[in-house]
Amino acid sequence: MYEAITEGPALAEARYGHTATLTFDGRVILIGGTDGTNVHGRADVYSPHEAALGVTATDLAVARYDHAAVPLPQSELILVIGGRDASGDPLASVEIFD
Repeated sequence: MYEAITEGPALAEARYGHTATLTFDGRVILIGGTDGTNVHGRADVYSPHEAALGVTATDLAVARYDHAAVPLPQSELILVIGGRDASGDPLASVEIFD
């Protein structure tokens, strides 16, 4: 049986090219992205248990979009890989988002 899908809270900043990573505790972390003009270096946290969207206190070291994000097993850490910077140039870097 499927539950009806309802619209969640709006993001603080509309964007695309971000990642949405499911954490081990059921939250979804939306990292980076661009609105077509600005590249974001922040993350929003969606908690389905509370049906609430919050902003993390930690920003990425490098704002990026079109990257990959992988949750690290048994932790709250997310590995953020590559992507593009504000100039659209490829990034050859990784960082761990906490």
